[in-house]
Amino acid sequence: DFIENLECPVCKEHFTGRVFMCAKGHSVCESCREHLQDCPLCKAIFPGTRNYIVEQLSQNAPKMEEMQRQMESMVAQLQKAKEEQKVVVEKKKEESEVSQVSGVPQEPEIHTEIGPQNYKKNLFGGPVQGKGHFKCLFPKCKQLLPICRFLNHLRQIHKENLVEEKLFVDEFHGRFEILAQETLAVKAYNLSKFGIFFLFITQKRLPKGSHEINAWVQCVAPDIVANKLRYTIKLSLNKRTVSYSSVVYGSRKLADNFREKGHCLKFDMPSSIVKYEGQLQLKHNKGPAVHSKKTVVTNDRT
Repeated sequence: DFIENLECPVCKEHFTGRVFMCAKGHSVCESCREHLQDCPLCKAIFPGTRNYIVEQLSQNAPKMEEMQRQMESMVAQLQKAKEEQKVVVEKKKEESEVSQVSGVPQEPEIHTEIGPQNYKKNLFGGPVQGKGHFKCLFPKCKQLLPICRFLNHLRQIHKENLVEEKLFVDEFHGRFEILAQETLAVKAYNLSKFGIFFLFITQKRLPKGSHEINAWVQCVAPDIVANKLRYTIKLSLNKRTVSYSSVVYGSRKLADNFREKGHCLKFDMPSSIVKYEGQLQLKHNKGPAVHSKKTVVTNDRT
């Protein structure tokens, strides 16, 4: 797989920014290079050489990955259409043999050309699953798991805070009620067309006595996958609806980093919250992967 060759062998993320080579030619990303004394693959030293070819190819990796996904989907649909046509041809052949025996004239066989218009359906399946290991984001857990074991971990250890739903459309709309335990409330979602997500809601006491409410969503996948999805959170707070919409962050992104940038729901309350009530929406992001800083507040109708 060509795209896999553009992944750092240490963190399994797609290369971004500068790429460094060891003395024998193995490449690692800049973030991992800062923590390595020697090459993890061959133990050779890092002389400071950069791999400019891989850097250039990595810039086009998202477009190439999307093209690869679409081609794979089109090939699969074409193969399915050919199999269905084969069944139709076999059935017509059997009917023809019966007609010849019974003396009934045979109708001419109709052949249908398989063209792109016959399989131009929704090319979005579930998102490409992240590779490598991911941390469970529930408080006091943080267990590092391969993606193939992540869902079983949630079902066995955190089933009381896990929502699973099989979707038949390319959007998810769900209501939630979460008890505010300490300063952080978390709920996990396993959605058939989207993957595994975590919904976070936090409250922090401010010096003047009020409480700052933050909320956001992260997907168990790298950013390059998570950014293809968009979420909307609506919270009912103090007779007002507080809403926020943005692209999804990957689960490897530290929440403190994007919270400092204002890339999450943000609202001040005069007192602490005991229970959160609201709505969560997920859908495919059809625009650029831009993270919003805008929280919208509307008064509820009485």
